[in-house]
This record gives sequence, C-alpha cells and structure tokens, in this order.
Amino acid sequence: IYEITVEKGEIVEEGDYLVALNNVVESQTAQSLKDTRDAAQRDLELYVENYESNKNAVGGNDEYEISKRKYEELLSKAEAAYQAQLESLNKTYLYAPFHGKIIDIYAEEGWTALSGSTIIKIANENKKIFEIELDQEDFEFLKIDQEVEITLDAYDTEVFTGKVLEIPSYVNQEAGSD
Repeated sequence: IYEITVEKGEIVEEGDYLVALNNVVESQTAQSLKDTRDAAQRDLELYVENYESNKNAVGGNDEYEISKRKYEELLSKAEAAYQAQLESLNKTYLYAPFHGKIIDIYAEEGWTALSGSTIIKIANENKKIFEIELDQEDFEFLKIDQEVEITLDAYDTEVFTGKVLEIPSYVNQEAGSD
C-alpha cells in the first residue's frame, strides 16, 4: 500500500480517491512498453527523415509508402499496448464506490495488501441495517415488511424507523438460543 488518503470517521463521496497500491510489476511493465513505443516513434521519424526526399534509395515511392506504413503500424501497436498497460496500472487505485463514512481502516501505508483483502470499510449511513437476536417466543410478533422503531443506548434521543427485511428460519446455537 503506497498511500491511504482518508481517515477513520471521514465522509467520502462516490469516486473519491482512497488508496494507491504500489504495483511494482505493473509499473515496470508500463515503463518497458513506453520505451518500446518511444523507440517505434523514433524509428518512424528516422525512416521518414532519411528517405522522404530520396525514395529511390528504398525502391521508389510505393516501397517507401509500404515501409512507412509498417513503421506506423508498429508505432500504433506499441501505443495501444502502452495505453492498455496504463489502464491496468490505474486499477491499482481504489475509489469510493458510494457516498458514505469510513468505518474502519484495516491496513497501513507500507503494508502488503493481498488480493481480495479488505483495506477500508465504508458504510452508507443512509441505509442502516440492524441485526438483532430474538428469543424464539418473539418470532411470532414479527412479519416481513413490518414497520419497526429501534432505540439504541448509544443514541439516547434518536429513534430509528425501518422495516423487517428478513426473519431467519433457523436457530443460532452460538447465540445461546434454544
């Protein structure tokens, strides 16, 4: 991880730049492809410079144009490969997928991030989901889409409103339910 640009608790907008991953292999490949593109550009320029005014030296106008087109195609191919690699390199930057709040940062600059690992957790505070545990006797009082009010000790004066999205059809033995 090369750079982390946000802090825990910060509000971010969709598309905000969050993290840069330093991918050495991708960077080196991009530099190599840039060098190849630059060499192809120099070869085309040198060919034109040397033979445009003396096309007979390469077999006449038709031969000159055919060779020039080959140099142009090599340059075009090298440019396409370089641009594709740059696009791949851009994928090593992480951006906020939606408006939200940085809930936690699980890594630090200088750390190695493994593919699929969580670096930052973002929450959309406009869509809160509460998971609660109920005694089995209380299940009969809940229905899907039922309007509910939720109060939390951490928010003394706030009452959250919402609706029941899901009622599991199993017992969670780890929670101590019967």
